[in-house]
Parts: sequence; C-alpha cells; structure tokens
Amino acid sequence: MKALNAIGLSGLTVLVLALLSGAAFSQQKSLKDQLVGSWTLVSASQMTKEGVKSDRRGANPRGRAVFEADG
Repeated sequence: MKALNAIGLSGLTVLVLALLSGAAFSQQKSLKDQLVGSWTLVSASQMTKEGVKSDRRGANPRGRAVFEADG
C-alpha cells in the first residue's frame, strides 16, 4: 500500500510541475524586456582554449549599464 501511495504522490508531483512550467513558459518576457534596468559589472573573466582563466579588467572591475524600455 505504501508503494502505491508513493507512486501516486510521484505522479501528482510530475503533473503539478508540468502545469507550473507551462504557465511560466507562456508568461516569459522578451529579451528586450528582461534587459531593462540597471546592471553592475561584477566580473569580466575569459577562459582560453587551454583552460586558463584571466580577468580581462583586473581583479575588481567596476562598471554600470542602464537599459531603458524606449531603447
């Protein structure tokens, strides 16, 4: 009986997650809308083909970008 309960609960969980993901997908904003706002640069690192990481703007880069809805 416990195994049947576990299977039923697992099925219900999968169903709920599928419904929630569908709702989230339909409400997704465009890339333009997602980028609107104020952004702060926190890292500018680069990885070479050999696997070596380098900080392109130093250890503590500073920068800010503001994107408005009107472009």
